[in-house]
Amino acid sequence: MTAARAWCLLRHAPTEGPAGRFIGRSDRAILPPAADDAAALVERIGAFDVVVVTPARRSQETLASLEAAGLQVGERRIERDLLEQDFGRWEEQAYDRLAHGDPAYWPFWDDPVRRVPPGGESFQQVFDRAVAAFERLDRALAGARVLHVGHAGPIRALLTWAENGTAEAALRLTVAHLAPMSLPHPAPNRPGRPALAVSSSGMIGSPPQPATAAGSGTT
Repeated sequence: MTAARAWCLLRHAPTEGPAGRFIGRSDRAILPPAADDAAALVERIGAFDVVVVTPARRSQETLASLEAAGLQVGERRIERDLLEQDFGRWEEQAYDRLAHGDPAYWPFWDDPVRRVPPGGESFQQVFDRAVAAFERLDRALAGARVLHVGHAGPIRALLTWAENGTAEAALRLTVAHLAPMSLPHPAPNRPGRPALAVSSSGMIGSPPQPATAAGSGTT
């Protein structure tokens, strides 16, 4: 799927633990993909010169499961600036509990891009740091085939930024687990934002309702 001079962006495998909670910096383990599924994914995406992975357990374990299925990578880099959004005191808290007990919950959903969860960070901050990290890494790795195993929020940011979109638009993207997407390096004669080869779009980003298993869209 990936071509020369491209990044392959891959959201980690689904995680263990209850749904219906804010999961950002929480260090959950993954539900490992079936061996056949992992092997099929490895065959689809091919080999890479560099893998960029976050320090999160779910990113590291996803990469390990793909390597066990035969993934070949050269250099390995760990990048903290591509971690998921920090939800502060809301980490691992159920939406239902917060909706009924935290006065900051519903105002947050009035502007989920700029409002900051208690003790955490805004999605706009996630967007800005993810783009800055990509630009920094891309300058260093231009010409390489790069696999990034990471998280929905920063991947949304990069896909949207590449199409000249905003953080508001990023929250309307759906990024599925283990669904590879290609993001080319900017062409040498056209520095700046690359044009996407593949993107994933959908509609999410509305407030998770009480007593449901709807995800926040970020893990």
